[in-house]
Amino acid sequence: LGIDPIIPTYNGQPIWVDGGNVIRGFGKAIITEKVFSDNRIPREDLTSILMDVLQVNQVVYIPIEPGDDTGHADGMVRFVNEHTVVANDYSGIEVNRKFKDRFYGILADSGLDNLLIPYHPENKRVDGLWVALGCYINFLQVDKKIFMPTFDNKVEDDNAIVRFEEIFGSGNVILVPSRDVAMGGGVLNCLTWEINPI
Repeated sequence: LGIDPIIPTYNGQPIWVDGGNVIRGFGKAIITEKVFSDNRIPREDLTSILMDVLQVNQVVYIPIEPGDDTGHADGMVRFVNEHTVVANDYSGIEVNRKFKDRFYGILADSGLDNLLIPYHPENKRVDGLWVALGCYINFLQVDKKIFMPTFDNKVEDDNAIVRFEEIFGSGNVILVPSRDVAMGGGVLNCLTWEINPI
């Protein structure tokens, strides 16, 4: 369209933020601490810039999931409403307890209730990248409709469907076979772009 995007800067340097690392809604943004290694900017200054650019009142920084190559928040947490998020249920997988306690604690300390959803990552790489099989939280949301990924694993898919319908309503959950997409390292949120912010 001939419109160049305005890239925010700090002392003449561009600010780097991956799209998949920004979960935004209800005047808040959730971003992993990867943003600090991507931008050597004091936390207060970066927060101020992000609040302005993302047009939010609060930025919540969460730890990076151990072993996640992307360091993105969209594989960990999503908004349900102003006070509630869905978050991966890390109880069924081997992950550092310190990470789990810190992740859930930061969300709670930020005034967000956590509703846990199934998470069944596969320990498999394709072309050097971890696959995103079992990452149900990387869904696409359009208004109240949730396009939930499925991965051709009947038991795990069925458990996730039940949980999503409990949280979002059975009429709002649309299943999208996503195994092939997940083999590339991402799922539905990774393939989309926000047009109308919440």
